[in-house]
Amino acid sequence: MMRWFSIATCALWLSACGYHLVGQGGISDIVPKDALALQVKMLAGDDARLLAVAEKSLVQRTSLPLLKQGDEATDGVLDIYIEHAQESMNATSFDASGVANQYRLTISGKMRVLYQGKERWQSGAVAVQGDVFATGGAVVIEAQRESVAKSLRRQWVQQALQRMYSGF
Repeated sequence: MMRWFSIATCALWLSACGYHLVGQGGISDIVPKDALALQVKMLAGDDARLLAVAEKSLVQRTSLPLLKQGDEATDGVLDIYIEHAQESMNATSFDASGVANQYRLTISGKMRVLYQGKERWQSGAVAVQGDVFATGGAVVIEAQRESVAKSLRRQWVQQALQRMYSGF
């Protein structure tokens, strides 16, 4: 009986302190109720494909319409900045003759959310990695690199949004 009481007490204590799993919290503190639209911008990076994935995911998650570049900004716009986004590919494995046969593709950056000029949240550094295997000619390697990069862009946005939803 005492064991069940201890377990129930611990469960209540964890829920009372605000403990939750990453991605299982809410965004009520980050996305204000009076926000009318959102605008996503890249700073210190120019990966239009990462920007497109982020815009699509944010519109789905927040249910706010997207304010496109060149549209008139209003007071109710939630500004989301993707900063220092970069993609790098480094050789990680070599064959007997010294030619690279495996590469590590890394996408990194961070996300910030501002509303009415005040920072509401930032992700810190987010990085995802995947391997590209060099089997075939340059065209095949580039196609595989783009396939891995496409998957990593979605993973990067998902990780950043999970941090945002958890509040961490």
